[in-house]
Amino acid sequence: MLETLEKEATWAKELLPVDLSPDPDDNYILATGIAGKADLIVSGDRRHMLGLEEVHGIRIVTARRALDLLTHGQ
Repeated sequence: MLETLEKEATWAKELLPVDLSPDPDDNYILATGIAGKADLIVSGDRRHMLGLEEVHGIRIVTARRALDLLTHGQ
């Protein structure tokens, strides 16, 4: 799976400032996802990241949910 991710990855080089998370450290991750036009942001941070549920049309999900989506779709 990691080999496939590496082949399909998009490198986000220029990030716009983002202030969407109650935890300022998470904003860099969100900015990276937005710049890279990610389908998903995977996080275990239930308090901040997962509580957002979605930013700019990008779903924020647990690793378990991401695996389910990658193997079964939805």
